[in-house]
Amino acid sequence: MLKNFTIQAFAEVIVADTTIDLHNLYGVASIRTDLAGDVVTLTFQRDRQWSGPDTLPEAVTLTCSGNLKMAFNDLVGALAPLRDDAVEVAYYDADCEWDTFLDEELAASQGFEGLQINFSAGLVLRIRADLAEVAI
Repeated sequence: MLKNFTIQAFAEVIVADTTIDLHNLYGVASIRTDLAGDVVTLTFQRDRQWSGPDTLPEAVTLTCSGNLKMAFNDLVGALAPLRDDAVEVAYYDADCEWDTFLDEELAASQGFEGLQINFSAGLVLRIRADLAEVAI
């Protein structure tokens, strides 16, 4: 997977010298795919309830494309209602269980299959694609 960002401490995405704390300062506004299912887009919206630098963008978009595959964990174990805040962003490899994920260093050293996004209510989304880009 080619990507234009790095992930720090399962909470922050670093892109273009900007550190964006998705875990604490943003909530997921939407998860969309195109009609063909070739692209998935996650939009994170700034949550003004928490203080952070005013220079951060109001919205952050993660777009994954090219040979796209997505999977969700078993939703029976997820709490309802699903919450869109406090996401964790990481990587997974072929051996990762749904409650296990890799940080940037492990992903770089041993390889990874794709991105893993954990939502606070227990939902886990895994995305495998050729390209992952964060736009701010």
